[in-house]
Amino acid sequence: MPRSVVTLTTDFGHAEPYVAMMKGVILTRAPGTQLIDISHDIPTGQAEIAGFWLRLCLSWFPSGTVHLAVVDPGVGTPRRLLAAEFAGQLLLAPDNGLLGPVVARHPQVRLREIDLDALDGLLPAQRSSTFHGRDILAPLAGELAAGRVYVIGLGQTTDEHVNGSLPAPEARDGVIHGQVIVADRWGNLLTNIERPRAAQPGSLRINVAGREFALADTYADVPVGEPCALINAHGLVEVAVHQGSAAARLEIGPGAAVSVTGAEIPAPRPGRPGRPQSGGGRPAGARPGA
Repeated sequence: MPRSVVTLTTDFGHAEPYVAMMKGVILTRAPGTQLIDISHDIPTGQAEIAGFWLRLCLSWFPSGTVHLAVVDPGVGTPRRLLAAEFAGQLLLAPDNGLLGPVVARHPQVRLREIDLDALDGLLPAQRSSTFHGRDILAPLAGELAAGRVYVIGLGQTTDEHVNGSLPAPEARDGVIHGQVIVADRWGNLLTNIERPRAAQPGSLRINVAGREFALADTYADVPVGEPCALINAHGLVEVAVHQGSAAARLEIGPGAAVSVTGAEIPAPRPGRPGRPQSGGGRPAGARPGA
């Protein structure tokens, strides 16, 4: 069945034409495909942040959507390329920790290792070792969108993936310990703590930067310029400032500790097999994940 929607998530930005090149490849393979940009402002090389946003987006797209994610500082190395199936959707990405947040939230995801040898006839004969987004993943997304390639033809299923370094919250001594994952454009601090359940009515307290907050329902529950904590539209604990920036007001950002007291402590969620994040950084002057 043709897949008419393809999304793109990268750390390429918009100053250079890398995203446009990938879109051109997809449209050449599958004219009329609806292309949707999830984000091209992922922090350079931070694959797990791309995975963080994608795991929040997947449930809002229809069955048949192909998601293409390219945050790939290890481009050209032996790192694998994976396809993740979720609720009739497909996510193509490098196996570098990007899929870790998606699998953690959606454990029913099925993973396949993309077999480039089996797909060789569908890919350009000349492929750059520094731009797999354009020369491998975009052509595959186009073929999938056109209905000429099916999920089962991408490769064998696998139970392994690189977990990455995005932390999961931990429960210790009756307290849920987490941290800020991202600060959005408004300065709202999104954490890795999913909607906690109160042990008793009104018992939840959010602790961050030496401050303690009861849960608000809306930003406007506090005066303009004052901080608050609430459960945001993604079901995550968020620290915000009414009509202001919590990142600036509290002088904290990603990695800052956040804890929740007065919550029911959830039972541990079974995990999927994974491999630790491989080391190595981006060479100086390398293109941003291209």
